[in-house]
Amino acid sequence: MRSTTNHEYLELHGDVIPGEYSTEGKLLKAGKALHPENQKKIEAMYAMSAAMGGGILLPDAQKKANKATKPKKVPKRNVIERDDDPGPLNPAITQAELDREQAFGVIEATKASVPTAKHAVYLHNALGKIKMQVEAVLDSEMAYCLIFSSEDDVIFTPNPGETLKFVDQRGDTSAVYYANTLFNWTDGSKKLMILFKQDE
Repeated sequence: MRSTTNHEYLELHGDVIPGEYSTEGKLLKAGKALHPENQKKIEAMYAMSAAMGGGILLPDAQKKANKATKPKKVPKRNVIERDDDPGPLNPAITQAELDREQAFGVIEATKASVPTAKHAVYLHNALGKIKMQVEAVLDSEMAYCLIFSSEDDVIFTPNPGETLKFVDQRGDTSAVYYANTLFNWTDGSKKLMILFKQDE
């Protein structure tokens, strides 16, 4: 609803000289009222207008700034450290992460204490026969994947593109070639070697 009547305290020539603000919105120079005698009535009118619209007036920031706040005195505590006190937790690590980390450490310790069974496989090339100990051999239609439990178990790496005879743990022989396909596994210790099958 548009009002065409002027309020008695708001005259056509204006009642307030607005303040100056920086581009960030910081107050540089406070505004001032042209009719200070009507200031209380104007403030009451603004408050009533805000209340009718469902809002409230915010407290004046200048009045707050003028009030000097006294720093609170915090009493000193006498803290005695004991040997049985638990150490502080790193706030970035939650209890669930700590439990998971401890469980992972137990699993890793168990893995390290249990030796994995190894299988003997052979590679034949022009120089002779090489015996290697592998954790497992994965057989697919196109290739064999040799899984070594650590880098130390990889005692022989064929030349890239070299053709070899591969003898698996059952004694079956296949013609294979090595295409420089030796990879680290995600656990950081296992090594994978892929030998591609050749059509005989």
